Amino acid sequence: MGSDKNSQELRAALRQIERLRAENEALRQALNATSQKVPQAERPLGEISDPAPPVHQRSPAATKVALFRSFFRGREDVYPLRWENRQGKSGYAPACVNEWKPGICQKPRVKCSDCPNQVLCARG
Repeated sequence: MGSDKNSQELRAALRQIERLRAENEALRQALNATSQKVPQAERPLGEISDPAPPVHQRSPAATKVALFRSFFRGREDVYPLRWENRQGKSGYAPACVNEWKPGICQKPRVKCSDCPNQVLCARG
């Protein structure tokens, strides 16, 4: 009696495996069809594209904005903060929950990018 139940469960599992294989194949075909239609500007990260031209002080604003956005591409869960030092130098860095917290943040001795306590702020 137990072997009959086991064989039924085995047949059900094999049917489910076949359904999942068919579903995977359909999804692969749909993905291939979709990725062939994606314009170059919307290609996912990791795909090789033409290198960006260098950005300098006299670059157009649109080029500077594109460079800025490229720093945070793929990270829709974090946001940047603008900083400026006493000498007037400025830039952007990902916002950190632990920034300047005593006993946690080790600024300015440790750079944020090297900090083991870095926790990036999530968009709300």
